[in-house]
Amino acid sequence: MHLRLYQFDDIRYREAELERLEDDPVARRDLEERKRALREQLAECLTHDSRAQNETLAAVRSKVTDFQYEVSSIPFELFQNADDAGAELRQMLQRDKPPAQATQLAVSWDESRVAFVYWGRPINQFRLASFSGAEGRRLGYHRDLEKML
Repeated sequence: MHLRLYQFDDIRYREAELERLEDDPVARRDLEERKRALREQLAECLTHDSRAQNETLAAVRSKVTDFQYEVSSIPFELFQNADDAGAELRQMLQRDKPPAQATQLAVSWDESRVAFVYWGRPINQFRLASFSGAEGRRLGYHRDLEKML
């Protein structure tokens, strides 16, 4: 799994190089295909490899303490992130009010987990309809997953 993550880093560096140089459509398509294949491999690994699942869970738990979060503050952080996602979607849609779904929060739980569901700007979505990709990048919307990790 670590090798795949390093391969993602390599692709990101190559994409940055392509942005600074003249755009090469063939190289861009090759990078997109490599990213798609790596995503599929990572998804397969995280879905079926218990060692990878345990390592990922341990890494996430470590980050929680590294960033000095208290376990009890995590639900608040999730609510805050959901509220931000609703506001960002409203901005992207250029509306004064968010879509009806963006004001709804669903919480469910059982003995082993709690799930929070809130509809807003999807992770890493940085362009939509008349909201330009350049504006989304300026706001950092294309880096959501990276920032979360």
